[in-house]
Amino acid sequence: MCDWGVAAMVMSGIGTLAQMQGQQDAAAAQAAQANYQAQVAENNQITAERLAVDAEQRGEIDVRRHRQQVEQLKGRQVAALAASGVDVASGSPLDILADTAALGAIDEQTIRDNAAREAWQYRVEGSNQGAQAGLYRQQADSASSGAVGTLLTGVGGIADQWWRYRTQTAPAGGSSLAGYSGGTSGGSVGGFFGG
Repeated sequence: MCDWGVAAMVMSGIGTLAQMQGQQDAAAAQAAQANYQAQVAENNQITAERLAVDAEQRGEIDVRRHRQQVEQLKGRQVAALAASGVDVASGSPLDILADTAALGAIDEQTIRDNAAREAWQYRVEGSNQGAQAGLYRQQADSASSGAVGTLLTGVGGIADQWWRYRTQTAPAGGSSLAGYSGGTSGGSVGGFFGG
């Protein structure tokens, strides 16, 4: 003869296990997705750092190129002034050359500042991508907690069903937990565990 109370508990246990397996599968898929997104963010962080280094290097190349252009301009100025018979070592011609050098230095600093600003923007983006990668890793780590919660809830439900079953089917004065109050009087705890 079939005991419907036990059958219901067995079915409840099977349902809990199936639900837990489904949640584990979903959690594994969520963790895989979060890990993928974390890897993409980490790759973006690496790319941002490489772009920052590239911006700095391009800035230095541009500074050297500009410095050469300023030196060529100063050479043309000296040649033009000397061809006109002006003494380039003193007076206004010397001031012209000094102004050219000063403006060239200001331009060089502007080029460096622009390169540094561009590199900084890439590094900020890289830092943001690194932080995002960390969040994705946390999502991946916490994805499996839902399945554990389902297992605990299901086991609690089965334990509740078992409790009700045992208290309703226990013989009078037998080994049920119905009278158990936490002390030594009343029912037997062993009855709950089949004793």
